[in-house]
Amino acid sequence: TPTPPTIVDTPDLDGDTPLHHAVADRVFRWAEAVVFAVTPEKYQMTELPPYYRLAKRYAVPTLFVMNKCEEAVVAEDYERQLIAGGFVREGEGGNGGEGEGGSTLPPRVFVVPRDDSGYEPPARQNLAQFRAAVAQAEPGERSVEGLRNRASDVLGRLTDQVIQPLADDRREADRLIAALRGMEAPTVGVNVNPITQQLQRRLQQRSILYLMGPQRVLDRVRQAPSLLARLPRTAWDWFRTGELSPDLLKANAAAGGRPDQAPDFRAALTDQFALVQSRIDDVVRGSPIATRWIDARPPGEPAASSYAAARLDPGAAGKIADEELAELKAWLERRWNANPRDTRMVERLLKALPGGKKLVQWTESAPYLLTIVLVAHGAVFGHLDLLIIGGYSLAAWIGEKLSNEVTGRARQANAQIEQRFAALASDQIRRVCDWLDRQAPSARSIEELEWQARQAGELLEG
Repeated sequence: TPTPPTIVDTPDLDGDTPLHHAVADRVFRWAEAVVFAVTPEKYQMTELPPYYRLAKRYAVPTLFVMNKCEEAVVAEDYERQLIAGGFVREGEGGNGGEGEGGSTLPPRVFVVPRDDSGYEPPARQNLAQFRAAVAQAEPGERSVEGLRNRASDVLGRLTDQVIQPLADDRREADRLIAALRGMEAPTVGVNVNPITQQLQRRLQQRSILYLMGPQRVLDRVRQAPSLLARLPRTAWDWFRTGELSPDLLKANAAAGGRPDQAPDFRAALTDQFALVQSRIDDVVRGSPIATRWIDARPPGEPAASSYAAARLDPGAAGKIADEELAELKAWLERRWNANPRDTRMVERLLKALPGGKKLVQWTESAPYLLTIVLVAHGAVFGHLDLLIIGGYSLAAWIGEKLSNEVTGRARQANAQIEQRFAALASDQIRRVCDWLDRQAPSARSIEELEWQARQAGELLEG
């Protein structure tokens, strides 16, 4: 039993809606027979000839109907237009195409008159003949060639509309991935030294090498001018009023009082990481293809695989500062009441000697005693004296700097923050690169599609 035909009514092609043309194209390319239904007002539309040519190329049975016709001259003009376009039919079967190997006739236009019109079409063009032509429509002699042309067009559309866009997406994804991986490693520039200044000063006051070295003498010399400059005014105010000037007290508090507040390292790292993400966004959103991927997430894709999910929380960078500073502060608390490294070393050496601790306290006067001895020797400006003083001062200063544990711990904290921040930025770049890589098929898959399309094309040509 023959299967009843499926009739598909495509949208009208006289509008400006692109979707109507897209639906008509899709239906037309897979149809086994085509009926062009026109009206006296629209049979000369420029949108119709491309479909006429496609019907000839595919060699599908083609029928032409003019609906709402009121006079024969319009139908005859439509026939002349089709003949000028190269349309013929084979025999009397009503099949459209180029009549190869058989008799050909001009195309026949069936006519459906307007209801309120007195016009009656000829018997060979009336509605009954049209129904018979539809029932008898069969593929012509060129059906095999038409199928080959149709398959060739399918391969062409596969290459142009599927494989080529996929290849463009793959190239764009690879370009963006290379650009992101080539970004310079970010530099944080965080310095935690302000947090360690109090402990550093406290341990310095307990350092034997500092007390017996030149740095302490220089510190005392630097303090002398300010003390001498303030002495007359301070003494005069005290003798005159019996109290010190409030302005002077404020100046002293500002100069040597409460230390400056430490920077907000969490906010600094968070801002730096937001800047890294902004640079990544500039690279990704600078590509129209990547912008399309971001804005049009495929239906059914989980939110965890979206571009927003590939972005890390900037608070993760602030967490690095919190953890490293907490560890640094814990170390500072443990070292607050401890002696510096050089003092512990000297105390171990002098522990066995009677009065060793007292000797450690006397080391503060070492630079002054050395200078007095050399002056008493009578050759303060001699080369030997300068060598002795310089060598002693240099050795004490270098030893005190090398034994400074606080500076080393601060450098370690800075390095840890730098390394962890760089690792976090690298992880952010890697996550975005993985997201970009998932937006396009692999190059190997695209090459496989291209090879299969070429093989199919060779089969059609053979």
